[in-house]
Amino acid sequence: MQHHWKELIAVDRYTVQSRGVLQEVDRKVLTLLYQPLIGCRALALYMTLWGSLSCLTARKQPIIGLWRSCSADCRTFTANG
Repeated sequence: MQHHWKELIAVDRYTVQSRGVLQEVDRKVLTLLYQPLIGCRALALYMTLWGSLSCLTARKQPIIGLWRSCSADCRTFTANG
């Protein structure tokens, strides 16, 4: 039996928050240092969330919008996918 609270579904919501301002040097560190370690998909997700910081103003957004902007589905965002 599957438990819904253990899975992502399209109606789930997320919030993006930051404790500080992200600078251009942060992007360079992510791209040059972390991308080889975490992969391009993870970096693309991080950059998408970073880009949405100014747009969201800490409102909860449906996760399906994030999936669409990354051309992905829930399997992409889960460990078992």
